[in-house]
Amino acid sequence: MGNYLNANPVGVIVPGAGAIFSNYDAVIPDLVFVRNERWPEVVSDNKFTAGLDLVIEILSPGKENRNRDLLVKRQLYAKYGIAEYWIIDSENRSVEVYRSQGARLESVASLREGQQVTSPLLPDFSLDVTAIFSL
Repeated sequence: MGNYLNANPVGVIVPGAGAIFSNYDAVIPDLVFVRNERWPEVVSDNKFTAGLDLVIEILSPGKENRNRDLLVKRQLYAKYGIAEYWIIDSENRSVEVYRSQGARLESVASLREGQQVTSPLLPDFSLDVTAIFSL
């Protein structure tokens, strides 16, 4: 994605940044993408405080971690207006793509190696799932 954004500077990707949505709802996603035009409304005091464009989580091993990313965080991200959520599952070598459908994040694609990850947020972006797991 870094190469894509260098050639198409439509936004910024930030690793491991804290997102504080309220006094009770805070997370540290693995990667966050914010379109340039939305940056001023999403960032306050060097923290993300509003709905992000794209959140990418890499599943950590263990049932509890899996449950947190697949259910708890997905519900939280939907609540605060995240447009798109990707879950990278190293164990199954897959990427699950969720997109905002009203007040919910709905699964729109379950991708495996050889398939392409795309996003309406990233015009002409395409990444083979195989490349994600060959890093």
